[in-house]
Amino acid sequence: MPAKPKLTLEEKVSLAIEIIRRVRPAREICAAYGVSHTTAYEIREAFVRGGTESLRMQNPEHRVERRLRKLERLLLRSIGSLPEPAEDHNGDGHDGDGEK
Repeated sequence: MPAKPKLTLEEKVSLAIEIIRRVRPAREICAAYGVSHTTAYEIREAFVRGGTESLRMQNPEHRVERRLRKLERLLLRSIGSLPEPAEDHNGDGHDGDGEK
């Protein structure tokens, strides 16, 4: 039996919002998206914890891509091809992606 296709980010956001709004029973929402009750509530919890960004980061590929981008920036700065940032974007000592 082939694996179920993964939900897109937009589908996950839509599912989370439907679960939160409770317009129809959870079992109907789960059936519509082809996911289990457990998966639906895991998606909902991820959305509640961190919104869309949290859902995006559930995918291990995105974590690897994010880390790779950060390493590329550090490498370019170390060889002088990328200017040092004037200051962080949100004033909390983080570079905007939750890491220092």
